[in-house]
Amino acid sequence: MHNTVPEQLRKLAIENVFSTPTYKKCWEIWQPEIIRLLGNNYSENEILNLRDHLSDIFKSTGGGK
Repeated sequence: MHNTVPEQLRKLAIENVFSTPTYKKCWEIWQPEIIRLLGNNYSENEILNLRDHLSDIFKSTGGGK
């Protein structure tokens, strides 16, 4: 990956989101479910298929209405 200004800004933005208390609290709930769905030895297709479950995973922390 190139170290361009947009890539640097994208990295900084993601790091800032991941460091928020809300994200950290939600990740404690999301991570076990993601790991349960993927298992220990997952393929590229299983990662892509995870998208089918992300809405429900995110709603589990009260964000879906």
